Amino acid sequence: MFTSDLGAQTSVPPLRTKMAALQHKLVADVILAPGQRSYRTEIAKIIAAKPDALVSVMDPQSAATFFSEYLQLAGHLPITAP
Repeated sequence: MFTSDLGAQTSVPPLRTKMAALQHKLVADVILAPGQRSYRTEIAKIIAAKPDALVSVMDPQSAATFFSEYLQLAGHLPITAP
């Protein structure tokens, strides 16, 4: 999940390249509009993809809204350890 602002979007191509090089599969590619009151539609898409981990770049306000709603809808955050 990356917000649509330029700062976050510059991280997307290198991430895709690195994930492919490591042979990791991206199960959902979600762009978030910053500062929204809700991200439930986007979260539903992510949950349906059943990710092992979440990768994101977003501003603090968007992140607070997103992760609060994600916990409400999914009941957990997917976290993996190296």
